[in-house]
Amino acid sequence: MTDGKATSAVHRAPLTLDDYVVEVPQRPVWYKRTPFLASMAVLVIVGVSVLADLPGRTNNSSDAAQQVSIMHEVNQDLTSCAFAAQESFTIYRGLAAATLSPTERTLAPGMINDDRTACSLTNSDIYDLSGVEPTGTPAGKDVGDAIETSLVWVTSDALDAIIDIQTLLLHQGTDKTLADLSKAEQELAKDRASALEDVRAANSLLGSKIPLPDLPSLPTAPASN
Repeated sequence: MTDGKATSAVHRAPLTLDDYVVEVPQRPVWYKRTPFLASMAVLVIVGVSVLADLPGRTNNSSDAAQQVSIMHEVNQDLTSCAFAAQESFTIYRGLAAATLSPTERTLAPGMINDDRTACSLTNSDIYDLSGVEPTGTPAGKDVGDAIETSLVWVTSDALDAIIDIQTLLLHQGTDKTLADLSKAEQELAKDRASALEDVRAANSLLGSKIPLPDLPSLPTAPASN
């Protein structure tokens, strides 16, 4: 039984599959996934760290360039004393062999005195040499050892030899003077060899051609008559 009001039925068309919207969850593309991105970030950081720690060819080239520049400066500073030492030994050989001309014999004392000054710290070149600072790399340490030995060669070995030659030139030498000169010659040869070996060691480390110290190989002085 009804309440007297007409009830109208609403007729709907049957539902089809198109009426249902199904959302399929979308997974991010593989290269956008968080775990992958985190892994790549770690790999990049590790890669950069490894590259930074590798002593690459560029670093060696830069190091070699520094050592070359330093040794050019060293050799420039060595020039005057190297020449002076050679001159003093040449004069002494002429004196010992009695081959100096009267003019050479007159000029020799002044020349020897100049040679003595050239190998002392009063010479600005030698003073500059004493202030050359090596780098802190392994090759720089070798070059630093060569600089230190070169300074000893100049201000000790060569200077001592020149002083002995000057004493003999003035006819004030004794057997001790000759013995001291012989010892100075041995030190000159030993320290020259040591300085050359140090720079060769630096070249071996870097595969470079750093200039060797310009320390002359001095002839052994003959015994004085």
